[in-house]
Amino acid sequence: MVITGGTGVLGKAIAAHLAEQGAKVVIMGRKAEVGNAIVEDIKAKGGEAMFLTTNVLDEAVLEQNLKDILDKYGVKVTFFVTIESNCGFNLKYFFLMNTEDLSSIECPVILTIKLIGNKWKLLILRALFLGTCRFNQLQKELGDISQKVLTENLRDLERAKLISRTVYPEVPPRVEYSLTPLGQSLRGIVQAMKDFGENYQATFFSAKK
Repeated sequence: MVITGGTGVLGKAIAAHLAEQGAKVVIMGRKAEVGNAIVEDIKAKGGEAMFLTTNVLDEAVLEQNLKDILDKYGVKVTFFVTIESNCGFNLKYFFLMNTEDLSSIECPVILTIKLIGNKWKLLILRALFLGTCRFNQLQKELGDISQKVLTENLRDLERAKLISRTVYPEVPPRVEYSLTPLGQSLRGIVQAMKDFGENYQATFFSAKK
């Protein structure tokens, strides 16, 4: 779920873009008529969205009120990203998701498997080792992956602090993904997997070629 603020041109464009990436979008603002129109437009294109009216202007108060409301539904606020808009004010995006408590995992091997142990996460990391990528670039690089599955895996890696996501205040919004220093530290693991795969191929499959 992504909660966005603002029903202006930039807010509308970002909400629509996030919905296209598979996010469930909640738009918060003071103009109910405009907000509901944005929601209907997103739904008409197959996305999920709703509008909440708020008259709170203070960002800190809004953030705390939002946390209090979501606590009642068991939704954990994991992190916040603020970007500067070209209109001279801040747009704040609240990324909300139910997360597994990894702190209870004692075995470091199991923890690492939990963080990167599926096909798509490893391939995303491999692609980002070559440099920063946009969403469409990653989808093209990975090939047979749906928009929804890519979005879910990117969120998981971002939540684990292995990749970072940068939103540029443009219309349409430009979003880029890159490895964090922690994500870069996984390079040796992925390289070791590559080396093992090459040796395995040479040992067992070379005669078939």
